[in-house]
Amino acid sequence: MPNDNKYRRVVHRGDVFTTSFDPVQGSKQGKKRPAVVIQNDIGNRYSRTVIVAPFTTGEIARYDVNVEVKAPEAGLTNNSLVLLNQIRVVDKARLGRYWGRLKPRTMDQVDEAILISLGLEKYLRR
Repeated sequence: MPNDNKYRRVVHRGDVFTTSFDPVQGSKQGKKRPAVVIQNDIGNRYSRTVIVAPFTTGEIARYDVNVEVKAPEAGLTNNSLVLLNQIRVVDKARLGRYWGRLKPRTMDQVDEAILISLGLEKYLRR
């Protein structure tokens, strides 16, 4: 299988990688951009795919489904937003450069935004 080593890559929840999102249709985030792994580590270990959420820069966190990440957290060079309304499943071969890992507190915010994005607010611990 081509790029078999990319499938064996060690990936952990909270890791940030440059990820290729092309081709896209409609209003999905495209091109290569950082994305955070949100899939559990059991799935990350055994699956050839991974669940990620893309980052974007230059937008205001005006929705509960966006999480602001201040540079240089996870090696990011710009303040960014994680877009939890743009969750995608990608092949591990689409993962490029490793940037770093989000802090546990930031991942708590990501978890909350995922619940809101998926309509599971009743599971929030408020």
